[in-house]
Amino acid sequence: SDPAYRNEWPLHIKKKLKGDWYALMGHWGSNYNHWIVDELPRLISALPYLPADVRFIVSDDIAEYQTASLNALGITQERCFYQSSFGETEVERLWFATPLGHSEHATTAPDIATKMRDIFVAKLGSQAHKKKRRIFISRANAKYRRLLNEERLIPELERLGFETKRCEEMTFAEQVRIFSECAVVLAQHGAGLTNALFAPAGCRVLEIHGPDVTRFHYWTLACILGHLYDCFVGDALAGQPKTMEPDFTVDLSQFVSWLNKSLAAD
Repeated sequence: SDPAYRNEWPLHIKKKLKGDWYALMGHWGSNYNHWIVDELPRLISALPYLPADVRFIVSDDIAEYQTASLNALGITQERCFYQSSFGETEVERLWFATPLGHSEHATTAPDIATKMRDIFVAKLGSQAHKKKRRIFISRANAKYRRLLNEERLIPELERLGFETKRCEEMTFAEQVRIFSECAVVLAQHGAGLTNALFAPAGCRVLEIHGPDVTRFHYWTLACILGHLYDCFVGDALAGQPKTMEPDFTVDLSQFVSWLNKSLAAD
């Protein structure tokens, strides 16, 4: 009831719900990476212990990938209550799973991550016997942390058999199907690399970092999933304004040399 809290979030939609409810509104749940490696692992680990008639509280601006992934787990729209950002809901019994790893660093329980891959690939993925696609994930549409000479890089990637994909232009089912066929996933650091979760164990995960932002999220995820990991660090742009997530470039000859070595490695 603190006035500062009430001023920041005016909660004028009040509800009372009977029965058992599970909360699916984690702090970073609206981010693709955090939904896949934080919210869903906790949910999957909790599902065997929840009451059979439990229902789920979700955000009223729920994204397509959230709805589609819940449907694949058997959680349909009819079992969900759509909570407004301006709502205050009191439930009879609230269920909430504690963290199953470290959300900030994309770590989760390996057995649950493997179980997730099996569930989603069985429901939505490719059943092709050979997994050999090479995918480059573009961030050209992003607002920050872009590879600014990407267009010069793509012809060389195509020569090496890479397809360029923009994950934000695909449905969740399309992402599961495409990445379940991958032998190699190449991308700048970003949420699109989360889709390595759907690739078969042994997939090669190749990450491009900017010089000012290097994080180990996807190295950790690759280790959890049994993938092979390597990374390349690009170059800062001269005269670029200071930002938290700056754009960058790569030296093409150095990058192509690194890429060929990574693809040839056992």
